[in-house]
Order: sequence, then C-alpha cells, then structure tokens
Amino acid sequence: MKHLLSACLLLLFALGFSQNNRPEVPQQQLRLAPFYHGVASGDPLPTAVIIWTRFTPEDESTQAIKLSYTVATDTAFNTIVQRGSVFADPLNDFTAKVDVKNLQPNTYYYYAFTAPDGRNSLIGRTKTAPVGEYNHFRAAALSCTSIYSGYFNGYSRIAERNDLDLVIHLGDYLYDFVDGNGNNRIPDPFPETPKDLKSWRDRHDYYELDEDLIRARQQHPFVVVWDNHDVDDYDKDAANFKAANRAFYEWLPIRLKQDRLTDTLKIYQNLKFGNLVDVMMVDCYSYKDDEVGSNAMNFNNDEIDDENRSYLGEIQRNWLFDAIDSSKSTWRIFGSQKMMAPWCLGCFPDISGKVDFPVFNDNGNIFNVRSWDGYPAERKRLFEKLREKGFKNNLTLSGDAHLAFYADLTEDPFNLLAYNPITGGNSVGVELLPSSLSRENFDEILAAEGGGKPGKEYYIAAEIIANASLIANVHHRYSNFSDHGYALIDITPERMVGEFWVSEKMEVTSDERMMRSHSCLSGSGKWSLLPNLSPTAGKVIQADPAPVNPPQNKSVGISNINVLLTCEIYPNPTTEGIHIALPQKLKHCTIELLDLRSVVLQQEEMNDAKSYHFQFDKKHAAGIYFVRILTENGHYIEKLEIE
Repeated sequence: MKHLLSACLLLLFALGFSQNNRPEVPQQQLRLAPFYHGVASGDPLPTAVIIWTRFTPEDESTQAIKLSYTVATDTAFNTIVQRGSVFADPLNDFTAKVDVKNLQPNTYYYYAFTAPDGRNSLIGRTKTAPVGEYNHFRAAALSCTSIYSGYFNGYSRIAERNDLDLVIHLGDYLYDFVDGNGNNRIPDPFPETPKDLKSWRDRHDYYELDEDLIRARQQHPFVVVWDNHDVDDYDKDAANFKAANRAFYEWLPIRLKQDRLTDTLKIYQNLKFGNLVDVMMVDCYSYKDDEVGSNAMNFNNDEIDDENRSYLGEIQRNWLFDAIDSSKSTWRIFGSQKMMAPWCLGCFPDISGKVDFPVFNDNGNIFNVRSWDGYPAERKRLFEKLREKGFKNNLTLSGDAHLAFYADLTEDPFNLLAYNPITGGNSVGVELLPSSLSRENFDEILAAEGGGKPGKEYYIAAEIIANASLIANVHHRYSNFSDHGYALIDITPERMVGEFWVSEKMEVTSDERMMRSHSCLSGSGKWSLLPNLSPTAGKVIQADPAPVNPPQNKSVGISNINVLLTCEIYPNPTTEGIHIALPQKLKHCTIELLDLRSVVLQQEEMNDAKSYHFQFDKKHAAGIYFVRILTENGHYIEKLEIE
C-alpha cells in the first residue's frame, strides 16, 4: 500500500500540477473562458446525475478554485432547484464534478458553473432516468472516436437530436497513439503516446477542446466505458494504467464506483429506464484472461475452447448475472466494448473428432481473438443465463471493430438444428455494432496511405469483402466495412429499432444519412429479415436545447469568492492528528481531511477561534492526504503525510 501511494504521489505532484505544454485553446473556444472544455453530465439515475466541468487557471496556480453550480428546469434559470459549490482542484487537474441528488425522475434539467469572478460556463442540459411506466426510449451509441482520424461530425449530429435519453460510448473515447492509416488531423508537435498522469491529462485536455464533442456533452447525459486505447495495458505498465484510469475518471462525468483508489477497474454498472430498458454496461477489457491464439489463425484451438477461460472475471460475471436475475424491464441493453456474435470466414463443423457435430466454437477463422470469439465459454455462460430466464428482448451494443454489423446472437449459428436464419431459432437477442465514428475502417486500412480519403477501388474492395463475410455468417443481417457513424436506438414495449447513421469525416459537414435500419419485435430475439426504409419518429415532447454560448452579464450562481492565503499546519508528517494555526480569528470555518481522490474522509466545524486541534477519528493508512479549510471568504489546501 505504501509503495502504491508513493507511486501515486509521484504521478500526482511531479507530473500532475504542471500547466506547461497544455494544448492551445482554439480561437472559437475563447468565448468559453475559463471553462474552455464546456460542461458534461453522465450516469443518470431517477433522482441524481453527475455534472462536470473544468476550470482553466490563467497561471500555474496550485490552489483549488471554488466554483458555484446552479441547477434549474429552464434555460433562463428562472426556476432554480439547486445551488451549491464545488472545488476545481489541482488534485483532479482542475476538473470538478457534482453528484446532484434529490432530483425528479424523467425530467430535463439545465445547469451551469460560475467562476469566482462571475464568469459562467456553458449551460448544460441533462435528463434523469424515468421510473415506472415508460414507453419510449431513445439513445445514441458510438465508439472509436479518434480526433486524429477525422472530424467529429457524428458528435454534432448527436447533439442536434433533441430527444435522447442517453449517449452510450462503448470505448476508445480517445486514442493513446496516432494510427498510421489515420493521419488526418495531426497537431504540431506530433502527439506522443501518453506515458504518465500529466500526458494522459493533456490528451483528455486536447480532446475535450473539440467543439463537436463539447456540444454533444453539453446536450445529453453520457455513459462511458473505457477500452484498450483509453487506458494502457495493466500487465505491461501498471503505473501508466493507473495514471490513464485516473485521468479518465477526472475528465468524464462518471460516478465513482469503488471504495478505494487501488480498486481502479470497476466501471461496469446498470442504469434503469423505468420498466422499459435496463442498460448494463460491461467491461470486457479489465478482467479478461490473457488472449490466446492470433487473429484469423485459430483452427481447433484448445486454449480458446478452455471452459475455464473468463472474459468478465468472476466478480463482474456474478454482478451481471445478478442484474439479469433481478431485471424486470421489457428490454435489456448490454454495452460491450467488443463484438459478441461469432464472426468468421469458412466456419465449419469440428473435424478433429474431439467434439461431436454440430458445434461451433472456433472451428474456422476467428477474426478477432480479443472479442467474445476468443472466450466462447464465457459467451455460452451468458447466453445460457438469458435462456434460463426466458429473455429474448436483448440488444448488445458493441464497438472496437471499426466495422458495422447487425447480427443475431447465438453461439452456434451454423447448427441448423439450433439456429434458423429465418426464424431466429435459439437466438437470445440481437447485436448492433455501428462502425467507428472516425477511426480508420477496412478501406482505409487497405489503402495504407497514412491519411486522406481512400480511392474508390478500396471502397469497392471493402464492399466485396463485407459481402463475402455476410454470406459466410448466416446469422449476420448486414455488414459495412467502409462507412463511419453511430447507432440510434429507438425502443417501445412492442419493438426495438436500430438505425446506423453515417457521415463524412474528412471535412466539416452537417450532412448525414441513415445507412441501415432493422427492427426486432418483442419476443422474437432476432433482427427483421428486411431493412426499414425510413427513420423512426422522434419523441412528441422535447425540451429546449442548451444555448450555444454561456450566459453573459448575469451570474447564475455565487461569485466573488476570495482565497484564504495562508495558515500553518503541524506536525507534518503526523500519525494521529494536526494543529491548525490561522492568521486571524475566524467566526466559522470547515476543516476537511481528503484522500488522493479528493474524497472527504473527515469533516469538522471550527467556530470563533484562531487555532484548532484536528484529531483523526480513526487510524489511516500511511500515505499522502490533504487538509482543506473552507471559509465564507476563501479556502486553503495543503498536502499532509500520515505515517
């Protein structure tokens, strides 16, 4: 534990506080100062939602900045429901998030942050989850959003959809390195792969300055899981993994789901939308057993077929199965970083004699051993759980592949006694993988030109291969290896519709088109054989979008907060408590002990005093903590070492 805290301290102070080499703010974002990165919300519950912002100091300050936040039911803030304050702390890279509670279900809210000098952030719009009867759920889903590969036109189109309950991001929210086939928006200097806390924070800083992303985060609540480009490989570099993990939590509107800083892996969760939809976000990256085999070279691989291999890990699998057991909703959405349905070419029955026909595990060329195909026993366990419950209204939304697929979910698609492409057979649901928003697809990989739009011949080649894949995989309804986009999910009690929307990424444009749409009727467990010809209708009741610019000449919160310049805290290091000497007698102040995540561990009030003895209420593990003193006119924060 002591070594872990020492490593975290090194990351935090040696790398985290510096403002040097920060990305330059684009000209169009200067109007947002000092909240250049906009606002965001996420993880909506019926009575609570996370709201987020970042305050950018004008100098290399290491003092926390006290912000006010205001939540209202209208864009003019005439009906304010909550006010409060939060610190943009250097401990968290000057990001600030609030878990706003005691809200009303199924309600749109508008929120804003205010700086000490009275300047306001953008007004954000968010929405709480419904309870009870709910008849219309709409969400956007996307993945693989590389800012270096192209423009985020898809984010802008998502922002313009005024009736979404949620935006589901399925991983690779940002990218650790610039891919050789996606060099289209490369800044100078060339982005280096993040190697520590500061460089991971800088990568988020750069991404969140994108205006399209700012707009999408401003308008809708997000739920996000990481994947291999968001956080580094723990086995290769544990310290860098934890640095990436910490920056991810700091910069996204995520509710903390673990009790200790050392438990950095838990991001899976279940969000409920009334009696209509459960959104179960799973983590296929952090807990999996080591990958075995190589892509497209897995004929009769005994290691892959090992029944003991796990993709989710025992703890997460137990959580997921408990969530399935307790689900009362008409539909379930599984958010998975990786493709769940089998995908192969030349799949055929096992001819080794080790397994009786009919069977499908890896008997053919598995394209991606990092997907559920590389862990067939785990997939089988999940499908058997769904069959045990009698659940067929299941949709898996997946990412990572940079390709688009509609597929029925069955572990044995080539066994005609079990799965029939016409009737769906033993399918337990459907899957939609809506390609990448911007990261290079198959035609761009074929072109291998390092950037730019591939020639038409590569697009044709990709289409030929996509069609061959479709013919070989009888459970797939559609495949697209070239276009970039996102999914729009529209759910009612009677049916679920999945739409694949695409747009150009090589230039800024407002154009988009629906490339494909299929329906899944309640109880069928399969996609429709024929595509839908027109998009689904939006919701009848829609709330006003959040304004493009921050409120001017009117503080929506509390302003003019000064900083308490100094005080003396001793002994430091300490074991059981500290003495606090203030520069002057104060009528009232609050003293807090915080851990490295800025979680308040102990809080006490001091009245009409110039000094105070702060005794720890329990024994704390050796390591680095912080003392924060809050007054009506300012605050003070100091590092504290507990031995």
